[in-house]
Amino acid sequence: MFMGAGINLIMHCPPEMGGVAGAWNQTMAQIGGAICLAVQAGLEEKTLRNWRPNARSFWFEVAVFGAAAIVYFVGYSEPESPEKEHELARERMKVVEQRWEKADE
Repeated sequence: MFMGAGINLIMHCPPEMGGVAGAWNQTMAQIGGAICLAVQAGLEEKTLRNWRPNARSFWFEVAVFGAAAIVYFVGYSEPESPEKEHELARERMKVVEQRWEKADE
């Protein structure tokens, strides 16, 4: 799911923003992975003799993947062609640039 979303993000960005989109995608993957692994490690017990205390870690993983799936299914929309998406992104960038110019005045 993550790989598909990342490829979608980069593919539908304008070519001039592909590097930024790839960097943003990879940064979020690294930060999210570090946070999830830290929480999961914190939920585990020091010994593995009894699996019940360590089940919290497993259920945390299930909850994270479930939350990601819900976000994906709720927020996903069928993209247009890459060319159309590039043009729409450029228009949104122009609007943001105009807002920044007005804020600087």
